[in-house]
This record gives sequence, C-alpha cells and structure tokens, in this order.
Amino acid sequence: MSYRHLPLAQLLINSANDRHGELENETAAIAQLFAAQEQHMRNLAKDLVVTEEVFEPPLVFPSGEAFVVADGNRRTTCLKLLSNPRRAPTVELQEFFGGLREQWRGSFPESIECRVETDRDRIDEILYRRHTGVQGGIGHPSPRQIQALTSAGMALSHTRRRLRFELAGSPAAASSDLGRTPVRPEIGHAPNAISVLFRVLLELSIANYVSRTGLSSVHENDKLSNKAGKVAADLETNGKIDAKYRGVVGKLQQSEGIISIDTLNRYVHSPNFSVSPEHLKMLWNTLADFIVLCLEA
Repeated sequence: MSYRHLPLAQLLINSANDRHGELENETAAIAQLFAAQEQHMRNLAKDLVVTEEVFEPPLVFPSGEAFVVADGNRRTTCLKLLSNPRRAPTVELQEFFGGLREQWRGSFPESIECRVETDRDRIDEILYRRHTGVQGGIGHPSPRQIQALTSAGMALSHTRRRLRFELAGSPAAASSDLGRTPVRPEIGHAPNAISVLFRVLLELSIANYVSRTGLSSVHENDKLSNKAGKVAADLETNGKIDAKYRGVVGKLQQSEGIISIDTLNRYVHSPNFSVSPEHLKMLWNTLADFIVLCLEA
C-alpha cells in the first residue's frame, strides 16, 4: 500500500464496477453513474466545490500506464468533469459542471492523493469492509447506515421483527395489516426486508433451474453457493453465459466476499450486519441476468 498524488488524467473510472457490471469503457461508466443517481452526483459535485476537499482518497490499482478506481468512482468522476465539463454525458450536465468550475476558488487540482493497491484480493477485502456495514465492529459503517441502525434499534435482530417493522411500521400494525393489504417495499425504506426477499429469490431461481433442467451435478445437500456455481457452469456449457460472467457468479462461493452467499446470509440472520441499499443494488445489477436465466429455464 502507498499513497500517491496522481493526475486526474491518469485515473480511469471503473468500467467493471460492481455497482453496474461490465461496461464498454470509461465514458459508458460515467454515463451510467449519472443515469443511476444523477441528483446524488450533482450534490457531490457541489460539495466538492464548496469544500475543495475529497476527504477520503480514492482506492486505485495500476493498469498499464493508468490507474483504475476501485473505490471513489463518484468523487473521481465529479473531479474529472469539473476539470473537463465537456466529458459530461449530456449538454445540461456539461453546463452544470461548467458553471460549478467557475465557482472554484483558486487553482483547480489536476492531481489528487490516492491509495494505491496492487493486490486485487486485498482490494476486495477493503471494499468488503467499507460497503457491507458494521459487521460486529470490523466493518466501515457509513453515516446513512449509522442513522438506520439508530432509527431501527439494535433490538430488531430477529428477521421476522425486522420485516414487520419495516413493512408496516410496527409489529402490531404488521400483524393486522399484512394479511389484507399487499405491500411493495422501497429499497431506501426497507433494505432489510428487500435483502431477505433477494436471498429467497436467488434460492428459488436456482431451484427452478435445477428442477426444470434435471441438472444431475446438483445434490440436495449442496450449499446454495455450490449450487449457484454448478448452475453457472451448466449455463456456460449451454452457451447462455460466457466464462467471464460465470466467474462473476462464481464469486458467490467466496467466504465473506462483497458478492457472496455468506454476505446475503448475514443480511438475513446477523443482528450486527447493516444492510446497504447501494450494496443491494450492486448485487442485483450483478446477478440479475443469472436469476432471469434460471427463471426462464
């Protein structure tokens, strides 16, 4: 590990970011960040101009003559667009960043301090701790996660109580209303409930594929992560996915990885594992194609 000042021109926004999956290039990655969360990006850009400080150095790894941003893509994107507003994906955003650049006091920084890591496994460990909640003290909770934990209360450790609290507002309301009125939880308001539903959807999708295809390599006592790996292998054999995407799905077999069954299980069962809406979105963007193929088998 080292900290270095790197030119913005040498930093590449990650086109294979887990938040959105593999994209064609940096330009596509920038466009996707704004398509997914334009208002957040605008707010972040405004904050950078007001404070003129990044606060947390981006985490990067070398790739040829450049450095790919593993964490800090939103901040780095805003700085790159403040440096060159014409790279913004729309005319409106080009004008927005051009106006913000004019508000920058003093000389604009064409280089920023970055944390450089060369070991990709270590990068995964860092991302895991930054983006999957408090984890009993070893993780890196965000302000939003801290607020969520305070609001919900640590007493909501049991899955059923967490679901009732978030879907209906209180255990009493849930017991009387859930049987009558369908509830459609929003990810920002009910991340715990949605994490449980996502885990169940993944398991049922895999079971559907195994049942419909008669996949003999999958056994009843296999762990869900192993079943996912075997299904992904069968999908590749049948030309439904390529080797690269099979490798992505294979990450479900990791222990304590940012993409893993272990993480989903902790979302369901652990009272110390705070659910991140951003992480759930990333998981869906990563596994959506796999789940759909399983359901369509």
